[in-house]
Amino acid sequence: MTGNFVVLSLLAFWVVISVTPSQAEMVLDNSAIGATENAVVMPDGRYFVAGDRGIFEIKRSVDISPDCFYEAVSGLTTCLQVAKPSNSRNGFFSGLTTDGEHLYAAYNQWNPFLLLLGRPAAAAFYKILPGTSAAARIQIKPFENPVWYNGMVTLDSDTLLLSASQSGTALNFAGPAIVRLTITDHENLHFELGEWLSAGPGMLLPNGLVKGGESLYFVGGQSLFRVNIDAEGNAGEPTRIYKTGPFHFMDDLTLSGDTLAVTEFSPINGLVKNYITLLDIGSNHLIKKIPSDRIQLSSLAVDQGLIGNAGDLIGTSYFQGGIHVYTIDTSAE
Repeated sequence: MTGNFVVLSLLAFWVVISVTPSQAEMVLDNSAIGATENAVVMPDGRYFVAGDRGIFEIKRSVDISPDCFYEAVSGLTTCLQVAKPSNSRNGFFSGLTTDGEHLYAAYNQWNPFLLLLGRPAAAAFYKILPGTSAAARIQIKPFENPVWYNGMVTLDSDTLLLSASQSGTALNFAGPAIVRLTITDHENLHFELGEWLSAGPGMLLPNGLVKGGESLYFVGGQSLFRVNIDAEGNAGEPTRIYKTGPFHFMDDLTLSGDTLAVTEFSPINGLVKNYITLLDIGSNHLIKKIPSDRIQLSSLAVDQGLIGNAGDLIGTSYFQGGIHVYTIDTSAE
């Protein structure tokens, strides 16, 4: 019975979805900035990328500062705003978000023996004031209990939500799916952590977060959830609004107007196609799927015209590295 269900589900999956050919361009390869895990666009259009080499700003203007590199083919300049710790060979920046002025990031240092279990050897919270070419100020505070925090979003100037990706690992570590981080002292970066949303069914490897209106959208493995946020900033009951096919996982998501763009990837690249999936947030209906070819996308952000055209989606990939731009049409076919 189970085998028949899987076969029928696969047939239905391939027949029902609307697939649109991709209009993709790799604008920077991994030689420039390495494995790219997360990214954020600030209100003024500045674009920052976090990964295994640090946190970079990507910009169109030429900058000959020591930490910047101009790539002639793309016409883009990469500036290292925040370097990874010099004593952390296996570490990388995972979560990244902004309050409009500062960047906030999560850094994880891996122990190879703990990698498959999803538990970092050490983790730290960063608050960064970006400068013209390098960060003007960097504040760092270790997490006392190292957790693999991945998705990040700000609720207000003092409060962030962080997804705890290790909650869905093989050993099923106890802990919430999403935590609330409240900064109690900005000058010294003191903060408190508390549960915002408990882990529940389908929340395997909680990952990307995005806030739209009074709702939070987040991915957990093969499920996409919406959680209403009340006036006090607390979580309502999660509602699953989309589920992938059996050979896909979701990683990150972003909002473009009333359209939710979600990355779907195959853990075994090439087994099935990788996609950017577009959903209407009003009806939760699938609009279309855009193949991302052999790129397993790790994050999406909406371009304000800095990298490509305004409204394009800028993608990063921890597995293939680099920066990828996708020109999309959000209308249904």
